[in-house]
Amino acid sequence: MASETSGAAAFVKETAHLAEYFHCISHATNLSCSQCTNNPFICNAQDIMAQVINSFNSSAKHVNLLKKHAEQTGCAAGKLIGLCTTRYIERHASLARFWNVLPTIVCAVHERQSWADRTASTKAHTLLCCLEKSDTHVSLACLNAIASIMKPLAQALQKKGEDLVRALHLVDDTTIGADSTGATGNFAPVLTQEPGQTLHFAPVPFMAVL
Repeated sequence: MASETSGAAAFVKETAHLAEYFHCISHATNLSCSQCTNNPFICNAQDIMAQVINSFNSSAKHVNLLKKHAEQTGCAAGKLIGLCTTRYIERHASLARFWNVLPTIVCAVHERQSWADRTASTKAHTLLCCLEKSDTHVSLACLNAIASIMKPLAQALQKKGEDLVRALHLVDDTTIGADSTGATGNFAPVLTQEPGQTLHFAPVPFMAVL
């Protein structure tokens, strides 16, 4: 993309000599927030989440099981969204959906644990042990808090015709809000939230994470 000889930027400059190359602000900001996965608890929770999503999306039987428990709990749960490594808006949507339907997921895994299929029941037992750990809940809440902050920003920065100055102000406001909350240790929005509840932030969101 940014290669001076064969990248897209070089190709554009061949005909538009006054064009300037800028790093994608949205991508850079999301990469910065992704550094939280260097924390072992966050990393483990993300791996558990990926395993659960892959497990439920692996067959129609598992998808129907999740839908059945969603109907029983009155939760509007669709198919779980995979953790995309490049499309950050999808990644944020995946985290939000997973957190909102976590109680339904636990109920469904409980049922899978009682299946006659030994492989399926053993895997379900392993996933259930991981999902019921307190550090997994706190880590998932932190990841969801980051997603709640980054999704509006990522959506705004990907709009066609978005004003560059407004976009830069939006990045600055989000960064200031995140830094100030981290410095004051305001973990209340995360630590008092139950799985299945939607996390709401003010227009300038706060990051209640590490």
